[in-house]
Amino acid sequence: NLLKIALDTKKADKVNYDDPSIWETKTITSAVKSYLRSLPEPLMTFDLHERFIKAAKQESKTLRILDVHKYVHLLPKSNFEMLDLL
Repeated sequence: NLLKIALDTKKADKVNYDDPSIWETKTITSAVKSYLRSLPEPLMTFDLHERFIKAAKQESKTLRILDVHKYVHLLPKSNFEMLDLL
């Protein structure tokens, strides 16, 4: 709800952002989850999904890290930037 309010310029002007009650952890995580669910494609993209799954199943921790790192850098720029932000 907070994210929707923030994106609605008419409502956003009326919200008191200095009020700590709107910034509770549950509120923030709920807003992020709502945003991620609303994306037309997952952050990790449909094209790379199988590769991420395969990388996560690597037995070697070093190989898991290297593979995930490699695939993260194959993401579209906006997806990469969002992951970096999160």
